[in-house]
Amino acid sequence: MRSLLSFLLIVFSILVIPYSAPAKSLIDDKTVQSAKKQTKIYRLKNRIPVVYRKVPNSDILNITVAFHFGTKDAWSGRDLKPPVHSLLFNTMPMAAKGYPKKKMFSLSEKYAFGLSCSAGIEISTCSLNTINDYWEKGLPILSAIVRNPSINNEDVKLNRDRSLAVVKSQLSDPNLVANNELNKIFYKKGHPYHMGFDEKLSFIPKITRKQMTRWHSKILSAPNLYISVVGSLPDKVLVKKLDQYFGPIGDSKFKKAGSVPEPVFDKKNAFVFTDRDIPTAYIRVKFNGISETHPDSVAAGFLMRLLDEELGNEIRTRLSLSYSVYSYMIRNSIGIGVIGASTSKPKETMDAIRRVVKIIRRKTYTHAELDEYKTIYATKYFLTQEGHGSLASALVSNLIVHKSVDPLYDLPKRLDKVTPRDIQSLANKLLKKLRISVVYKKKQIKPKWGQEFVRLSVD
Repeated sequence: MRSLLSFLLIVFSILVIPYSAPAKSLIDDKTVQSAKKQTKIYRLKNRIPVVYRKVPNSDILNITVAFHFGTKDAWSGRDLKPPVHSLLFNTMPMAAKGYPKKKMFSLSEKYAFGLSCSAGIEISTCSLNTINDYWEKGLPILSAIVRNPSINNEDVKLNRDRSLAVVKSQLSDPNLVANNELNKIFYKKGHPYHMGFDEKLSFIPKITRKQMTRWHSKILSAPNLYISVVGSLPDKVLVKKLDQYFGPIGDSKFKKAGSVPEPVFDKKNAFVFTDRDIPTAYIRVKFNGISETHPDSVAAGFLMRLLDEELGNEIRTRLSLSYSVYSYMIRNSIGIGVIGASTSKPKETMDAIRRVVKIIRRKTYTHAELDEYKTIYATKYFLTQEGHGSLASALVSNLIVHKSVDPLYDLPKRLDKVTPRDIQSLANKLLKKLRISVVYKKKQIKPKWGQEFVRLSVD
């Protein structure tokens, strides 16, 4: 009887101890509720939502206008491709109706305005950073940039030339070449997330002012516009002014691109090698992830952070194979997992990456181990809360993707709930069917290394 009891106690300890209760929460619930109470959502007369995060006594103000359009949506015709969208957002802040370039520069310098636009894959933004004393002088400029950018021929040519120069410079960066070549086999031709260097070099010189203005008229559409504000202005005053400048925007009736297809794994076409006479090999690995709206999105992001730490411990610290090794997940309508490294020993590094992935898939972490990594992972969340610009961007992204800002504030709570079993389950679901690209000297690498890497990652 005693021996049976001892055996049962041993079994109990094996089953229960690794899944013991997690440590104290990353953030106090009162702090989360306070942030939520300071955040309100309003609507302009044209139904554009405005999410306003109040920061009492702050002299700084950020207003971000987000277009739920990105480069993926620009695949809408023979003369429209992703660079049209990128060039448009590069050109918009340069001049606008009532604000020629010289006046724009003069006012930005006088009042220290931060005016910028950024084109993303699925969400693009234009922002104003200022202080309370000058916001009413900056708001009309932001409105003009969003609604009536000049897009004159001179600026179009300037940005075309700049874009071409950027792409040409990327051709000489082996790290970016590794990514470009991998994308060809990862996404396949025609995927809305991908346009290769060669296509860009061919298409950019053909972009015209007419194409850009036509594209702007399509994406300036109230049903796909969102505004976020972080500051301390009185709510009624703020919303009234926003209504004045952005309320007149109508509905262009332009239909967004359809759903984004998941990249299809092809075992026979999952390794690509590029010959470059360079002393360092550049390795890039990609695999299918999960979307931002997936219930496990927070756990997946945490898994990638854990993988990043484990790769660093093994490849950088223990084996000294690379000082540049990393992993992360891009989470949009679909997810893309990324691993990268530069090394003078590609075979050993590829083996180490595969070994770390295998360990994470098999290992059951304890709560204590996960708590260490959770603290590191949560740092990014807390940094997001510190800057007005980063907070405004995070708020509007959550409003667009989740139709609520709660997922932003609830991230630490969702992270608290991630268990060792969740991580192991996700690792086995995601860390497989790896595609790999290597840029290095042809004489110092064998194709069978990449083929073996892929073969052993299929299941």
